[in-house]
Amino acid sequence: MDSYMRKALSFVGAAESIVAFPVVATLLTDLRIINTEMGQLALSSSIINDIFNVSFAMVSTNLKLGRISRRILLYALSANVGYLIFVVFVIRPIMLWVVRNTPEGKPVKKAYIRFILVVALMSSFCSIIMGHNAYMGPLLLGLAVPDGPPLGSALVDRLESFVSGLMLPLFLTVSGLRTNFYKIQGFKFVGALALVMLTANFGKLTAATLSLLYFKAPLTEALCLGFIMSSKGIVEMSIYNVWKDEKILDEGLFSVLVMSVALAATFMPMFATVFYNRSIEYADIRRQRNIPRHKQIRIMVCILTHENVAIMIRMLQASNPSIRKPIHVCTLHLIQLVGRASPVLLCHTTSMKPKPSPSERIINVFHCFERSLCGAITFQAFSAMSPRELMHNDIWKIAHQEDISLIILPFHKTCEIGGTLQQASGSAAFGAAVRNLNLNVLATAPCSVGLIIDRGLFAASTTAMSLEQLSLRVAVIFLGGADDRGALLHASRMVEGPTTASLQVTQLILSDCSNPNDWNVKFDTAAITNFKSTTSHCKNVFFREEVVEDEEQMVKIIRSIHTSSDLILVGRRHTMESQIMAGIGEWSEFPELGVIGDVLASSDTDGRFSVLVWQHQAG
Repeated sequence: MDSYMRKALSFVGAAESIVAFPVVATLLTDLRIINTEMGQLALSSSIINDIFNVSFAMVSTNLKLGRISRRILLYALSANVGYLIFVVFVIRPIMLWVVRNTPEGKPVKKAYIRFILVVALMSSFCSIIMGHNAYMGPLLLGLAVPDGPPLGSALVDRLESFVSGLMLPLFLTVSGLRTNFYKIQGFKFVGALALVMLTANFGKLTAATLSLLYFKAPLTEALCLGFIMSSKGIVEMSIYNVWKDEKILDEGLFSVLVMSVALAATFMPMFATVFYNRSIEYADIRRQRNIPRHKQIRIMVCILTHENVAIMIRMLQASNPSIRKPIHVCTLHLIQLVGRASPVLLCHTTSMKPKPSPSERIINVFHCFERSLCGAITFQAFSAMSPRELMHNDIWKIAHQEDISLIILPFHKTCEIGGTLQQASGSAAFGAAVRNLNLNVLATAPCSVGLIIDRGLFAASTTAMSLEQLSLRVAVIFLGGADDRGALLHASRMVEGPTTASLQVTQLILSDCSNPNDWNVKFDTAAITNFKSTTSHCKNVFFREEVVEDEEQMVKIIRSIHTSSDLILVGRRHTMESQIMAGIGEWSEFPELGVIGDVLASSDTDGRFSVLVWQHQAG
């Protein structure tokens, strides 16, 4: 084997050993598991590998220059150190100054963005002067950019369309045009190349798999991590193009390596998908977590906008927290991941030094609420930054870790003047993302879920976040089923507190109900009987039955209830087979609310009131 072959194989072996963070992050996003435990493990492993790769590349470049001349080596080392000092002590403070001088909610000035882009181009030029490739300087500069809004997200907004929509396709097209399989010569060399590539990839797969097996992880998860760490993409393609330009690779060898990247990018995600089993990660999450009647309950409230804060606090007040029956509240502030590659899940503790963040005001309001109730509520704050379509993973994770009994979600529409509903934050895209989040949580929730619709009552009752006592007229519409029984149980807790002025329970009996589930009928009867016995001493509790003959009468009864109520609790799903329910359901605009919830959220229904749509834990 001649010197060229030995040199080429050594370079290929080094390239095949790389686990590139950008490639892994992109793959995990495509697989929709970037904010799961598997995703976090893969991201952490790849970033450590990247740190070693960059350090090794810088050292090897300087050693190569040292063989030419000690003077050149000294120059290169001085330039590297000087560049790092410039980035850390000049560029980083400038970027932090830009963040501090950008008002909250306002975009970063265009002049600042242009300045950063010019510095990025100059850093690429400096990187070449120091003996590295053109990517090293911008890479180190990118580490100095504060992640997230306003600066990180502004750079992403300005560059993503240009890079992903134009430059990346052009780069891949040029790489394909540079590929020429007719130039592949020497099957002995190709065989040696294939052996090097297989050995390097087998080493990555084996190392990742055995590491997880050592810590008693399931074999399928270990193999999944191995295939994720063996994936290839744009980083490897860039390296091969640079080496071809530097004459390290000829056309034939370059063509083989490009084909290896294409095959790995095709099959590794497929293998990872086959071996990844979401149910294993939360195998024990679905144990029964009903709302206890006489013990502390654990509630998670999910916050997407500042508008949700007042509504959630009012809902917690209405749940009657007391010293005898305290409530543990976990607030989860969900923030869209933008301006950084890896998701973040942060637990805020009282011992942490306060830092300016989107969650700071929300946490301060809930701490104020906690102090006002003198021990009736304990509070724990979390914030999660992740892609909108994957936020339900963070909800599942916190619900599992904190043993949550009830998750309260905001409806994707908010109240405007007059009590009508409009898209949250005025954005159709944001409203669609919130609705998709609610649907994902409702479909696979580990515990009971409450979906709160505020038609102006809770938001209007809170001025400047004052915490005065509520006095609510609460109503429950009961048809039957586990969801209605859960709503009735929660209402029975609410009536014991000073926030509830009255509780009206209306049981709707459908005249055409056929083939009812016998067990559910017995459970419903037992729930009603138990409710009557436990609230018999309460003079502000009223119970009535209404026989429903048709759809028109049912809608009329529902709307008559909301005119005399401030808060209405309804179940989402019902077990009976009824033409009346089917007829109303055909016109449903929001199926996630159930038949009755959809009627109360309809634009045809006016008035100021709030609705809690209850879904009892399944399984």
